[in-house]
Amino acid sequence: MSPSPRAQVARAAAIAVGGALLLPGVATAHAIGSSFQLPVPRWLYLAGAAFVVAASFVVSIFLVRPASANPTYRRRPVSQLLSRALSGILAVLGLVWWFGAIWVAYAVGDITQLPAALFWVGIWVGLPI
Repeated sequence: MSPSPRAQVARAAAIAVGGALLLPGVATAHAIGSSFQLPVPRWLYLAGAAFVVAASFVVSIFLVRPASANPTYRRRPVSQLLSRALSGILAVLGLVWWFGAIWVAYAVGDITQLPAALFWVGIWVGLPI
């Protein structure tokens, strides 16, 4: 008997994560802590960025469908009290992260890249969530 598709996906994900953990590499993204010179003129960089943003809107017009009134996934109702409590907790956590990153920047200065990492992780990961 073959494993279910869900089990196959879980096994593939576990293998991928295990491989990534066993074979670490040097992180070279974003050049935190140093300046970076663009290999192309600034106008070309900005035009390319504008084109990509515009193209993403065009693609989303054709591919993103409005939400259905009756979704196919299971739903569980959440009480108003629990919803407000979790919202408040997440708001406080976001403020603590934000001001904590600023405080760390003042406390440690230029001796580490931790403040920049905390700031960008909070902006690019935490804020959208």
